[in-house]
Amino acid sequence: METRTKDAKLFHHLVKSHRKNRGNAIMDLHVSDVCLSGEQNVMEGFKLHFRNLATPEEASVLENLQYHQAVEYEIGLITQIVKDKIIPPATLEELQKAIKSIDKGKSADIYGITVEHILHAGKNLEWLFLNLINIIFKEGKVPDMLKEGLLTPVFKIKGEKNIAANYRGITVLPVLNEVTETITKVRINPAVLVTQNVTQRGFTAGSVPANAALPVEEIYREAKYNNQEYELVLLDAKSAFDVVIHSHLMKRLYHAGIDNKHWTIIQSMHTNATSAVKWNGQTSQLCNVLQGVRQDGILSTDLYKLYINPLLNMLETSSLGCRIGKILCNTSACADDVALMSKKTTDMQLQVNMAKHFCRHVGV
Repeated sequence: METRTKDAKLFHHLVKSHRKNRGNAIMDLHVSDVCLSGEQNVMEGFKLHFRNLATPEEASVLENLQYHQAVEYEIGLITQIVKDKIIPPATLEELQKAIKSIDKGKSADIYGITVEHILHAGKNLEWLFLNLINIIFKEGKVPDMLKEGLLTPVFKIKGEKNIAANYRGITVLPVLNEVTETITKVRINPAVLVTQNVTQRGFTAGSVPANAALPVEEIYREAKYNNQEYELVLLDAKSAFDVVIHSHLMKRLYHAGIDNKHWTIIQSMHTNATSAVKWNGQTSQLCNVLQGVRQDGILSTDLYKLYINPLLNMLETSSLGCRIGKILCNTSACADDVALMSKKTTDMQLQVNMAKHFCRHVGV
C-alpha cells in the first residue's frame, strides 16, 4: 500500500496487472458436456481436454483401418532403412546459432530452465550441450525426459472463456530439446521447401503469411473487372496441429527426402511424448501425447505443412477452379488455413469433396 504514495506509476501498474489477472480468472470450465468448478478442477478440466485432443479417436482410425495399417507397415520398413544412415555431428557454430535464434522471454520449461540461462552460462555449458546433442544425433533417439512439455492454455479471443475448446495449448519443451529441434530444422528445411506446394505461404522463408492473400485479392479484382461471379470457400481444420497422426506424418517426412537419422530423431521426439498443464501457477500430472505436433514447437509448422501437402498437390493437379490468364489460381494456403476459389459451383463442390476426402483419410 505504501506504493500508492511513494511511486504512483508503479502503483497503477500493479492495479492494472491485478485487474487483468482477475479478468482472466475462470471458476468453472466446460469440457464437452461436463462442467467442472473450482480452481483445481478447472486445471484438471484443461488436462482432460488436451489429453482427449492428444489421443486418437478410435472411430477415425477404424474408418480408414486398411490404409492406416498400410502406413504403419511402411513405417516399419522405413525405420529399418534409415536406422544406420548416420548424420554429421552438430558443430559449435550450429549450436550457437540455434541458441541465439530461439525466442527469448518465453516461460521456463518443466525444469524451470529458459534459453536465457543457456545463453549466459558460458562456454563450458555450451560444450556440454554440444556433447549431449551429438549423443542424440549418433543414437537417433531423444531421452523421454526431454519430451516432457509444459502446456499453457491460451484463450483464442473468441467464444466463451469457460469453454475448454476455446483455448489453444501452447507447449514449452525442455531447452535442450528446442536446441536439438532448431539444428534439425535448419538441416531439413531445404528438403521441406523443395517438397512444399507453391500455394503454401505460411511460415516460409522469404515469404510472409500476407502473401497468401495475394491470389485471393487478384481473383477478386479480375472477377470485379469482368463483372463475373466467383466462389470463395475458406477451410480451417479444427484443432489441426493437435490431431496429426504421427505415422502418417513420418511417412510424409520420408517421402520429402529425410531418409537418415534426422528422420529417426523426429520420430523419437513424438514417441513417448508427454505434457503437463500449467494453470494459475499450478501444474498437473503428465499425460501422454499420442498424436499431434506441439503448438509453438520449433519443427511443428514445417511438419504440419508436409502433412497437408498432398491435399494442395491434389488441388493443383485437378486443374479445377479459377485462373488468371493461363495460370491456375484455385488454392492459397497459410499453414492450416486453406482458401479455395472457383467461378463454377460444380468445380467448387469437387474441390470441397477432395478436401473432405483427404481430411477423413488422414484423420484431420
